Amino acid sequence: MVGPSLSYKIKDNLSIGASLYYLRHFTKNAVTDTYNFTDKTWEEYIINEQKKVSGYNPVVGLMYMPTEKLSLGVSIQKKYVVGGTRNNNLLDLTSSTLSSDDAYYVYGSPHSLNGVYQNKLSYLTPLTATIPQTSELRMGIAYFLSHKVLFSFDYIKISGYSKKKNQYEFITYEDIPQFIYYGNKEYETYRKPTENFAVGTELDILPFLTLRMGFFTNFSSNQKRGWIESMVETVVRQEIIPLGIAEDKNLSVLYFPTKLIRPYYADYSSPKGYTLGISFTGTAAVFTFTHIREIGNDMTFYYPTNPPVNLYYKNQVYNISITTRN
Repeated sequence: MVGPSLSYKIKDNLSIGASLYYLRHFTKNAVTDTYNFTDKTWEEYIINEQKKVSGYNPVVGLMYMPTEKLSLGVSIQKKYVVGGTRNNNLLDLTSSTLSSDDAYYVYGSPHSLNGVYQNKLSYLTPLTATIPQTSELRMGIAYFLSHKVLFSFDYIKISGYSKKKNQYEFITYEDIPQFIYYGNKEYETYRKPTENFAVGTELDILPFLTLRMGFFTNFSSNQKRGWIESMVETVVRQEIIPLGIAEDKNLSVLYFPTKLIRPYYADYSSPKGYTLGISFTGTAAVFTFTHIREIGNDMTFYYPTNPPVNLYYKNQVYNISITTRN
């Protein structure tokens, strides 16, 4: 994100500020998932997906110092999406695949999503080219124990997000056209509210040297599911018979519970992390180096009809900044 910011001092101990960031989100997934079964058969999914989303993210904040040792701050922000593109290709192969006609191939975009199997074309719900447009409330407190030691605490609350979108398929089964309706709840962009926190300290070791340390949580906003629940859903999804609404020799109209429809790829991890930074203050500039590390263990889903697999999440970031002094 990048954008302009401005601030205004109302009083010596009270200030307000605002920023307007340009938001650009880009994801690319390339997954090959192979399953070997006890009867010596196998199944393989090859997924290639790319999504680009653009928008803006305004932020408004306030800072207040009731005493010289205590500082309070609050900010609110929200994501707004103005456009996006997405492309998806999925190839489903099995040990009984003898030719390209026997493979199941899915390709699509936000405008259309089609599947091909044995030279028969199916029409699926077009892809979603957006991200959850959540709001965030952040409140913080900083206490100056002395002119050399600072303690801080942040509370971060992110709203949930849900979107209505009709989910359907139009396929041919045993030479009879079928229209299957899954409801209007979209799980791909569904997010539940989350609450996170961060604590930190800043130590002025020398007049020109400052050390910063912190700990934070990053709980997932995806809907949490345990392994047993996921296995039950997988079996039910494969064995359940859709509810017939209307049927004749020319067309079948069926209903299938939306709860059993999941995105191709979804992570359910809630990592925790720490930060470690050091700053050098010179006569003309301040040099800062920060290391951020996150670690978490949970589950991930590469394909909605298969059980979850264990996920080990690790993320490391190194930040270097140089700030000039007036």
